[in-house]
Amino acid sequence: MSTENSQIDHFKTSPCLAAFGEDAMILKVALPLSLPITTPLMFADRRYCLVLSVFGWLIFWYINLICTPADFPPGPPGVLSFLTLRTQNEPFLSKAIQKLSKEYGPVIGLILLHRKFICISGRQAAVDALHNPLLLGRPKSFDFRLRTKGLCRGVLMTDGELWKEQRRFTVKHLKDVGIGKSFHEGTILDEITHVVSEIKNVVDSSNGGNIKLENLFTTAVINILWIMVAGTRFQRGDPKMEKLAYCVNGFMRFSDGGPTVLSFMPPLRFIVPELSGYNRLMGFIAPIRSYVKEEITEHRRTRQPDSPRDFIDLYLEKLDDNKSSENSTFDEEQLLGTIFDIFVAGSETTSHTLGFALLFMIFHPQIQTKVQQEIDEILQGRQPSLADRGRLPYTEATLQEIQRLGLVAPLTIPHVAQENTKCQGYAIPKDSVVFINLWAINNDPDIWPEPKKISTRKAFECCRELRQIGAYVQLWPR
Repeated sequence: MSTENSQIDHFKTSPCLAAFGEDAMILKVALPLSLPITTPLMFADRRYCLVLSVFGWLIFWYINLICTPADFPPGPPGVLSFLTLRTQNEPFLSKAIQKLSKEYGPVIGLILLHRKFICISGRQAAVDALHNPLLLGRPKSFDFRLRTKGLCRGVLMTDGELWKEQRRFTVKHLKDVGIGKSFHEGTILDEITHVVSEIKNVVDSSNGGNIKLENLFTTAVINILWIMVAGTRFQRGDPKMEKLAYCVNGFMRFSDGGPTVLSFMPPLRFIVPELSGYNRLMGFIAPIRSYVKEEITEHRRTRQPDSPRDFIDLYLEKLDDNKSSENSTFDEEQLLGTIFDIFVAGSETTSHTLGFALLFMIFHPQIQTKVQQEIDEILQGRQPSLADRGRLPYTEATLQEIQRLGLVAPLTIPHVAQENTKCQGYAIPKDSVVFINLWAINNDPDIWPEPKKISTRKAFECCRELRQIGAYVQLWPR
């Protein structure tokens, strides 16, 4: 076997690159064909490069530290001040940030090596920051870019003109295929019927009526999303659906605790792929990519021109229309990233919120009784509709409180300062990463006299005002 073939075989069996499949083979051109891949010289070069890289990073971190502006937000000192969040004896990052905010104020500045982080826990500071057009950027997170082969694609973690164009197209055409429309209610009601039927079957069975709520709504939520995106639904218990749900959940949980080692030092994936978390992350990403690519291929084969069935058909139609445009932001990798983002943003968050709703109803039977009475009085036995929302104020207030107390995304998706700017009089340097602590805002005693208690009366009386100040809903343009 030739030297070149042996090198290519090495890449095929590499645990770091296998998850990329044949796409990884493009890297073979970077190998010196006359030098075996495992020579001592290469390992020596790798050690020298590693030492030089670490030395270079240390110099960069020091320069970055001394260049911090004098009016940078207050916070613990040092280039590793972000790590003080780990010393707050709090299991969640949002609670650790809130704890620090009691000492330093609603706007905190933290540093982790070469990066600056701004953590905001105050309502007014959040409103100011998230209406600042210079804070609409997104970090170019290596973790997130792996889902689209290292490219900045999708709608969650992109910015600029790409984000504007893709978001505009995605929102418009998701509405076209049903989201927020009355004709989509039938799909939702069908999935609710399946969930209720499963609950009844379990309750009537011989296992004592116990039911595991963890994944009760997962299939229904994924089906509602997948019908809009791909025009099909999964049967409960479908192995593909269960694998998809597991991988989406795993991807979301991967960086739950904040910035990962892999996001700071991507080259570690080549040195310690297991310890860096690279192999684990790709174990979540690769199955989702594979399944979505299969659906895109099938849609290309079966779609009828000018007769779109779902979001994928609409996107492929747009893709064909833009083939001749050199500056088009539409490509197949962008479609894959957008579908990935729809699942990440819509599946686990919705199913967990519904799980919290059941939990709160169990712990507050008196509220459950009032909700049921209102529903019975207004609906009188028929199925609910979006048109009934304004006629069910107590139910609406209860749902708002459930989302406040059962917040499934306590921190916003991070924003990035695209230029030097200000927030509440503090300097926000360019490229700073900004987090908004929604959990702290939703548990602010200045807004909620008893923030730990569910208060439908407070929500009912102040619903309109609270919408305006953003205590329940998102506060920013994106």
